[in-house]
Amino acid sequence: MSSETDRDRLGNLKGMRPISRQLSLYLFGTLLATVLITSVLLSVIVLRSFSLIHQKELDQHVGEVNAYIDLYMHDRLAVLNDLAVTPLLKQAVMQPDFLLEDVSDFMGRMRLLGREQRISLLDFEGRVVSGYVGPDVILEELMDELTGRQGVPFSRLCLVEEKPFVFLSTAILSHNLVEGALVAQIPLADVLRDLYLGEGSEVISLEVIQDQIVVGSLGEVVQSARSGQLSCEWLDARLVLRSDMSATLKLWMAGLWVMGGIVMVMVLLFTLVAYRLSQRNLLAPVSQLQLEIRTAGEKGIYCSQKGFSTSILELSQLREGFQRMMQRVETREQRLVQVQEELRSAHRRLQIWDEAKRQWLGNLGHELRTPLTGLFSLCDAVFEEHISKKELRELEGEYRTTRHQLEKLLDDASLLTYLDVSSDDFLLDPMPLGVALAGTIDELSALSVDFVCDESIEIIQGVIIKAEPALLQRAFTDILRTLAHCMGNTGCIRLSGRVLDDKVQIRACAQQASLSRREVALFFEVGGQRDSFRAGEEFGLGARLAARIIQIFGGAIEVKSENNEIIIDIIFLRA
Repeated sequence: MSSETDRDRLGNLKGMRPISRQLSLYLFGTLLATVLITSVLLSVIVLRSFSLIHQKELDQHVGEVNAYIDLYMHDRLAVLNDLAVTPLLKQAVMQPDFLLEDVSDFMGRMRLLGREQRISLLDFEGRVVSGYVGPDVILEELMDELTGRQGVPFSRLCLVEEKPFVFLSTAILSHNLVEGALVAQIPLADVLRDLYLGEGSEVISLEVIQDQIVVGSLGEVVQSARSGQLSCEWLDARLVLRSDMSATLKLWMAGLWVMGGIVMVMVLLFTLVAYRLSQRNLLAPVSQLQLEIRTAGEKGIYCSQKGFSTSILELSQLREGFQRMMQRVETREQRLVQVQEELRSAHRRLQIWDEAKRQWLGNLGHELRTPLTGLFSLCDAVFEEHISKKELRELEGEYRTTRHQLEKLLDDASLLTYLDVSSDDFLLDPMPLGVALAGTIDELSALSVDFVCDESIEIIQGVIIKAEPALLQRAFTDILRTLAHCMGNTGCIRLSGRVLDDKVQIRACAQQASLSRREVALFFEVGGQRDSFRAGEEFGLGARLAARIIQIFGGAIEVKSENNEIIIDIIFLRA
């Protein structure tokens, strides 16, 4: 007994030691993973922020370059405009042969903001009168464009002998007419040479691109995906400023990595210390418990508790089972939400269909009545006026039958629409069931419908229900006429009744007839009986109207087909 107790005690203690080690390792792993993830996220965020700042600086810098080019061109074009309005140049383009020497001397001493440029004086046909000669084709095109612009100065970037030049053109006007032009040719390299790209220009380059071709550049081309781009109106080209991360940015990144490494080392040291402390604090109670158990066992007061070493495993299994159960519950909740959404969608579609049916019945009952009344009156007048004609007498019977069917269809549609709208306004009074049954029997006899009344019909005639006699009689007549049409001329209808505890049942049975499942399901729908008729005609809205009237009176109606019989059961609550 003592040896078994010692084994249980040692097993319990051994079961607790792995738990403490697992908790310590879990704490160590959690801290280490947190440090690594935080370091990676901080590095990504900082790198992304620096990249955005660098891109913003590029966009701002290329805007400054464009502003400088705008100022550069504007100043030189202003000087060129001042030269173009001098009287000497106006007379030179008007009378080039008389002032040739003076104009040549003047053009030779002409400067643009202190720099010697290629300046050409053109006549109204684009020919060089004085100054720099060539290229002729470009000068003629500039003169034509200047004439089309009505003397408005402009600039163009063109290639001359595969070298880019900026052509500044201004008009020489006389009485608001273009008589000549003054054109200055400035090499694009001179324009770019004066640009300031800022510090660290060894990692910054500017490219001038026209028609997808680099026509000029400043600085060594930097192979970098980051660039600032802007369209320059003066050059009619696109400015692309490329730059790699500056040395300052790289220094910041290097410092950040160094600081991150130092922080990571410190956190790792802290994690190791925390791991040792947690291991010591978790194992200390276990050692103390081991000592107390040993002392209690020596004194004979220790009681072994089997299964203590496996209780943790059981708890873990219970936890896993609970998680699986919660997953199944969540899955079922998701399925329930999906089914509810499908039901709501189906309900919305049914509401739309019911509203469409109600509007169609309303239009059928009200909108068609007036034109059909006029048509019937016209047909009646035709038959009365030509009553002697044999052909019309033969058609009169069919006409009367068709007219009766259409009038009943309109009346049924109007009444069905009225019942759907005003069903809550009916005041139902107690009445004997026999009143409606007697009227129905008389009406069916007049319509030549074959039927047989069982003796039980006399028993239920005195039963009191809450209804409106005229509407109830109409419902009985319509439903029995529909049953007769479904049966055809092959048999008769048998009527029977039965009194239950608080209900009364009326059964109509058509022998030697049957309906399919689809016909039974669509029996009370609008137009659903069209496949059920055996006599080759439709009955319209009779079954639907009868079912609606019985429903308003608190009753229920059911149709079924079994044993080569069609059975209709109508049930009312007794008053």
